[in-house]
Amino acid sequence: MKTSLSLLVLFLGLSQAQPLEEEESSGDIPEEDEDMDISTMILSSNNGSSEVLLEGDLVLPTTRNAMRCWSKSCLWRKSSNGHVMIPYTVNRAFSSSDKSKIQNAMQSFHQRTCLRFVPRRNQYDFISFENRDGCYSGLGKTGGMQVLSLNRRGCMHHGIIQHEINHALGFQHEQTRSDRDKADLWLMRIDFVFEFPRPTMPNVIYMGGVQCKPAKPLPPHLEDFVQSSGEHGVIIMSLGTLISSLPHEISEEIAAAFAKLPQKIIWRHTGHAKTKVFVAHGGTNGVQEAIYHGVPILELPLVFDQHDKYNFEEPAKS
Repeated sequence: MKTSLSLLVLFLGLSQAQPLEEEESSGDIPEEDEDMDISTMILSSNNGSSEVLLEGDLVLPTTRNAMRCWSKSCLWRKSSNGHVMIPYTVNRAFSSSDKSKIQNAMQSFHQRTCLRFVPRRNQYDFISFENRDGCYSGLGKTGGMQVLSLNRRGCMHHGIIQHEINHALGFQHEQTRSDRDKADLWLMRIDFVFEFPRPTMPNVIYMGGVQCKPAKPLPPHLEDFVQSSGEHGVIIMSLGTLISSLPHEISEEIAAAFAKLPQKIIWRHTGHAKTKVFVAHGGTNGVQEAIYHGVPILELPLVFDQHDKYNFEEPAKS
């Protein structure tokens, strides 16, 4: 980390100090989900979990050797009124704010489906929301009490709670859905910038970067901050969802390195015309958006496939 930051200082060749400014979060659930990489957050939270997890967040059954749902045996049954009633409990370890987020996630199913989550009375089969060591669930109804883990430090986000509830309902990840072989058209949100060249079938369409769009105007107070940078412009810094896991001393080290630069620092808005460099961990969304907006990238790959993607991107620049 120290070497990478030193290279950053040398690369930009700068001397003046400027304060850091971070955009305020609205706290609105849809906006939170739009910016989040749910998979990365789940994998990060589950790093070091004591559970044996399949595909990152599915608890491997101890009573069988395969994770399958034969003849809808793992699905929750529909009652005579047409609703699927799912009893649940919420562990007392959750705060009132956490419980509200769990309720909001369950309510989103009520609004769009026949599912109804009801507080457990004496039902034998039920979901127990618990604060354990990660974000994970079993696949479908497993019988009796089944734990749906939502660690308070990394899993209490609307999209993650919905994701794990989906697993408890019997939904698998997209790449392992049983009906995937019936698809007539495959839309792949990847790009060969990050992949080995390989032949593909005619019904595969690559749509990497589909989330990229023209930049929206900044709020006035933030636009004033960016414009005050003059000819030096701004540097965008983002380590995605991992930023909350950085030790305090490393955060201080990053801030001290940036303090030597004449550019002003901001933690979002890659597409602004005054953006000079995007410093990031190498997440797919951020890199694709930087390429879309033509912003140079300085990568600090940390975990998962980020090192591999960086190795693909380096020769692709030529």
